[in-house]
Amino acid sequence: AEKLEFSAADGGLPLIDIFGKDENLTSAECDGETLYISENQKCVLGLQTLSTGVTQKTITIYGENVGYELDVDAYTKIINEAADLDYFVLGNSNSQHINKEFKGYYVLGGNIDASGYVRGTSGFVSTGKVENYSTVGLTGTFDGRGYAISNLTFGEVAADFEKFDAETRKEYTYSLFGVIGGGTVKNLALENLTFDAPDAVTKGNTASLATWIMGGTIENVYIHLNGLDYGSSTWRATAGLAYSVDNNTVLKNVIVEVEDDGSVQALIDQGKTLNASYGAILGDRIPDDEILAKNWQNIYLVSDLAIAYSRVQITENDEKKTVTKITDAINTGKAADRTLSAVKRYENIDAFMAEATNAYTGFDTAVWEVGNMPAWKSLPLNRYARATVDGEITDTITIAMTNANAAYSVGVNVLGNPLADYTLTMSGAGIALNGNTFTVLHAGSAEITITYTLGGEEYSLVLNVNVTSETETYG
Repeated sequence: AEKLEFSAADGGLPLIDIFGKDENLTSAECDGETLYISENQKCVLGLQTLSTGVTQKTITIYGENVGYELDVDAYTKIINEAADLDYFVLGNSNSQHINKEFKGYYVLGGNIDASGYVRGTSGFVSTGKVENYSTVGLTGTFDGRGYAISNLTFGEVAADFEKFDAETRKEYTYSLFGVIGGGTVKNLALENLTFDAPDAVTKGNTASLATWIMGGTIENVYIHLNGLDYGSSTWRATAGLAYSVDNNTVLKNVIVEVEDDGSVQALIDQGKTLNASYGAILGDRIPDDEILAKNWQNIYLVSDLAIAYSRVQITENDEKKTVTKITDAINTGKAADRTLSAVKRYENIDAFMAEATNAYTGFDTAVWEVGNMPAWKSLPLNRYARATVDGEITDTITIAMTNANAAYSVGVNVLGNPLADYTLTMSGAGIALNGNTFTVLHAGSAEITITYTLGGEEYSLVLNVNVTSETETYG
């Protein structure tokens, strides 16, 4: 029997994919039970799937002239392209309570490049229209299976703005699921995520996974967001992970990386008070230390922005400053103040990789590449590659002429692990290149280009070498 993946929500298994020809399906059965056939006689329907994992079944299908037995890994829905994410929109009704529920087992079919796709509003979940969070939104499981969604944008979709009046549109919210009501998101990476909510949305909020996570589980998740996009509104909240989580939500093995796009500082410079809160992880309050110690494990933030529940206020003498409801120190981005209970925060990737005291044994190596920090396995690892001189990471070395004729070894490592295969070329003067080493000749400046291969792709790094009469330094 041939093994195939089955997406129950789409009625998968069209015969043309199985038999290699466009033949009508006449019947199908599983475990002695007759399955439904689609009206066009092309697809199997009616296979029940689990909400907790893959459903493994053997299906017998018959065409007009052939029959076939198939072993299937069945899921509620397989997300194969960016547009499939629209399946998780909660709805746009401003007159009724939102009650849409995703209680199945949903998976990514592979890495998805969402370039050119814009995910519109997830619904009015900021308006208090959710009656029961345990039966709304994602109550089942979304399993990324180690894959990544790259270049996804949350922003304006024309259809969203044609349905309701301007006052109603102010409360749109943007996120992948809107609400996670006891559901699980695991083994998922969101890479180069963009927030681009319309300025007309002045009272809603934007977050990567959900506005509300209530009793949910977030495990083995990596989010790389290229800015909080606060926009021009002072009442629109924004957050890197979720606007709010309750005390029963579990976070485990989560890395959030948020670039500072300057949108918060721009409002400060305009002298505006931000009435809605923002944060690189949460927009709302972070749980108490007792809850964090129990439910949050291995949570890392790479950003110089506030972790959670930060607002901008202007003092009476018009002195502009940022105020956070946690502590001002958390908002500084200084390495000494990077830890808030269960969250460790680093200003950038290099500071993260330089930390020698973290233990990453809890990270699942099926989805993470673990070295001097965890990195998502299915994404290119070249951003973690660094040049080395005599084993020390550096991109610039200044050498004194007193070390003339001294030889230096050049290498490249990824996540702290040295690569064995690479080549060096150089331009400039002051040194001589011999294999993977260079020798100091006289004063001058040179560039050494290190070419290496990762995952079948070729990349390069540049090492700057300056030979002077000054003291030898690395930089």
